[in-house]
Amino acid sequence: LSHPLVDAAFGISEFMHASPGPRLAGLIPFSFILVIGLAGVALFQWDRMRQLAVSSTLALLLAYIGAGLDGNMPADYNLQLDDAFKGQIVKGCPAPESIQTASVQSFSYAKDYGGRWYWHEVHDWTQFHQMYDNTLDILLTPKGYINTLTIKGPSPDSAPLSWDKSPLLNGIRYSWQGSTSDKKSVSMESGFGVSFPNYIVDVSPNAQELVQFQCIEVGGVRMYEGIDFMSRSHEMSEAQLDAMHARVAKQLNPYGASSEQMHRIQRSTTGSSASKTTTNNEWQKLWKALQIDHYLDQSLKD
Repeated sequence: LSHPLVDAAFGISEFMHASPGPRLAGLIPFSFILVIGLAGVALFQWDRMRQLAVSSTLALLLAYIGAGLDGNMPADYNLQLDDAFKGQIVKGCPAPESIQTASVQSFSYAKDYGGRWYWHEVHDWTQFHQMYDNTLDILLTPKGYINTLTIKGPSPDSAPLSWDKSPLLNGIRYSWQGSTSDKKSVSMESGFGVSFPNYIVDVSPNAQELVQFQCIEVGGVRMYEGIDFMSRSHEMSEAQLDAMHARVAKQLNPYGASSEQMHRIQRSTTGSSASKTTTNNEWQKLWKALQIDHYLDQSLKD
């Protein structure tokens, strides 16, 4: 439900920043305020227009959600609870050994897992396609580890006029914990009110690339699957990602790892759209004055 609402919010933001003319406090164009005001008056005055707006919005919302439940676009991700893959229904969560490659035999949480990872592709309906520059920082602890995910959005490509005015320009951070056991390459993570297993599915020979998989099953029905293609490197070529896909296609494509169902996360680079010289604007000054960064930082403190 939140995906179409976020899409609409980003669309309105783009329209606002494209509106011409002087701005109120240097922030909101007066022309945008006028258009919104006229639209509000029209909706308030004419019942037929109000009914048309409500019915159209509801129809688009249901179509968007329905597309996700059917596993079709324009939804961000496939939301089918039990997917049909090559004519067969793939029910529930898999056993770890059924999806892990032989590479995990040499994997060690203590040696290979801690530190910073960059998300490059994900299949995760809790995330939005407008996100960019995602990082996962893993702090090892005596009993396991603490994950801290940083997400920025919207990306410059998805919102070229408003990305640098976003309150998420500096990222939203949140943490959850993982506990390791004697079972190699499988941990139990807890956060957001739920607990779920995390499988290490594939590790490159130098432990610089990693694929992991999370799954939640309720009553034999798979309610959620998460797939992360991660690297120690800020950048990955298409050839490198294609190689990762090839290594886990047999194991994970039934659960959403095909290229059509994975979201490629945009990376910013120094001197381009991420240049700090372009982000010292009135909107960022407003978010700073409101201490938005403080409220968006939900990470676990040392």
